[in-house]
Amino acid sequence: MNCYLIQQNKVAEKISIGDQASKHYLYGKDQFIEKSFQRLEGAAQEVISKVVDHGPKSVSMAENNVVQEFFLFQFTRTPRQASYANEALTKGMRELFRNHPEFGKKVDSLEVEYEQPYEQMFNMTIDLQGVLSDLKLGVIVAPDSTDFLLGQHPTILTNPYFYKRKWPAEGYGFGCKGIALFLPVDKKHALVLFDRDRLAFRQFGRQCLATSADVDKLNLLQFFYTSNCVYYQNEFDRNYLKQLALETDSFRKSAIAHVIPVAVGNRQGLALNSNAPDFPPEFGFFGFKRKFFGEPFGPTQWDLTRESIRVVLLRQEREREKEKS
Repeated sequence: MNCYLIQQNKVAEKISIGDQASKHYLYGKDQFIEKSFQRLEGAAQEVISKVVDHGPKSVSMAENNVVQEFFLFQFTRTPRQASYANEALTKGMRELFRNHPEFGKKVDSLEVEYEQPYEQMFNMTIDLQGVLSDLKLGVIVAPDSTDFLLGQHPTILTNPYFYKRKWPAEGYGFGCKGIALFLPVDKKHALVLFDRDRLAFRQFGRQCLATSADVDKLNLLQFFYTSNCVYYQNEFDRNYLKQLALETDSFRKSAIAHVIPVAVGNRQGLALNSNAPDFPPEFGFFGFKRKFFGEPFGPTQWDLTRESIRVVLLRQEREREKEKS
């Protein structure tokens, strides 16, 4: 595996991803999270090979669940998400104390962070288990002319449906209508989980040949969300890599979390969200189903037609009630 180091603009050849992307006790000294992920990674590798070789329909429901969990872990256990957890905590505390008579004037200098941010993100993964269970699994195949790249934040969350509908959404959550998550698994294949009610492959079946333009878009997304490293197997034109780095430089250096106003009943509240790049998530392999295309979005971004979302929201509500009592 080769690694393009963005900040240094150089290539490290024949390296191990594990050596580059980890350090001692990254997930805590008890290594519980690390061992949990290793078990999931081993199980997921077998299922992913099966999906790539025989198609998504070849896997059982239990195997499909393993892939969904792997998508989540590859989203939440990354350096970017750890930075988001700390940044969101700091900005949330600043807003909480902004009108405090004693601390309000000094609030913008306040810095707060988790002692174990990866543990916090692991807990979020546990909370979100099952949230992807209604999504459809597919495979994107790269053409002979190009390959997929892999960043340090490999699971990419997009929303082609919101973009097509020109919905002014603040970020794209796992529970939103019309989402699509991409995860490259080797140089020629990327897995995708997508909203089965609103999106569909233009080609028949659940394995779709992408154009080189679509692969370029997915590679650009890997550059947007990585911290510094992008991995690849075959030779890539250095100018191609440098160009993707330049196009995504300002976003990588920008704030990850931001505060947005939200309505909470009859009151105005604040919520924290993750910034998304100014990127049109339009892909030639996706079409839109007419049945839902004219639907009103309603007061929430949550897709309450998905049973998994209703289950997660109900569980969170019960936990809040339990905390109150």
